[in-house]
Parts: sequence; structure tokens; C-alpha cells
Amino acid sequence: MLNLRVMLNHFLNIGWTILGFLPVYYFWSLHGLGWPFYALLLISCIAFFLPEKLYSKLKVSKDLRVYKRLGVKFVRRFAQDGDFEPSKGVKGYLSKIRMFERYHFCCLIFFEASSVYACYFEEYLLAFLIFFGNILYNVFPILLQQYNRIRITRILKQQGLHM
Repeated sequence: MLNLRVMLNHFLNIGWTILGFLPVYYFWSLHGLGWPFYALLLISCIAFFLPEKLYSKLKVSKDLRVYKRLGVKFVRRFAQDGDFEPSKGVKGYLSKIRMFERYHFCCLIFFEASSVYACYFEEYLLAFLIFFGNILYNVFPILLQQYNRIRITRILKQQGLHM
């Protein structure tokens, strides 16, 4: 039987996903899934396969205080597996957050392109909703993964280990 925390974690994940994708889904349902949709989707998916070096260059800061000022410490309470617990194992968690970061980066590109495309159709309210959803659903999770990676790196250095 799943414990309550795990069930809540999955419920939050599903809820955030629905809220994040709803304006994007609505926009594309209005305009159809023609070549612009598939082209933007393909471009977004290519980002998943970018080298790790590029993702490390996208890091906002090396300082945890920057992430805290951006609200990441607060946001992590509402994110699936947002708070790293060293007892759960470092390597498995690192690979999980790498995958989460890549997934949200792909979504970030697709959401932003959809927002710009909505402006092309002069659907500014929908473009704003997609943009706002992008910040909540993609930007904050990316920042959270970067924040946790810095925390893990510090823990490993304290233990004399390297990533």
C-alpha cells in the first residue's frame, strides 16, 4: 500500500501537470495539430538530447542564496520529490533530477514557442496564460533541480566524493 506522502506527491504532480498544460492544450486544440505544432514539438524534443555541458551552462547561479531569493526553497514543498533526502541515495536522485530538468527544459521551449505563436494569432490573454503557466510548470522546477544539484555537490564534497 502506498503511503500518504507518496500519494500526495503523485497527486501534486498530476495537478501541476494539468494546470501547466491546460492553456497550451487549449491553444493547440483551437488551431489544430498541423505542421507548426509538430515542428515546435520536434524542436522541443531535440533539447532533451543536448549535452550535459550545455545544461550546466544554463545554471542560474552557483550560490544557493540566489535560488532562495527566487523562491525555490518555498516552491520545493509543492514539487514532486522537491526536497532531496541524502538517505535515499545520491546517484539515483542525481539521474532523476537530470531527467526532470531535461523534461522541463523541453516543455519550456514548447510552451514559450506556443506563447509566441499565440501572439501571432493575436490571442494575447492565452499567450499570457501559457507564459505564466510556463514559469510555474517549467521555470521553477528547472531552478529547483539546479538548486538540488548544488546541495548534492556540497554534500559530496563534504564526504570527500565527486560527482
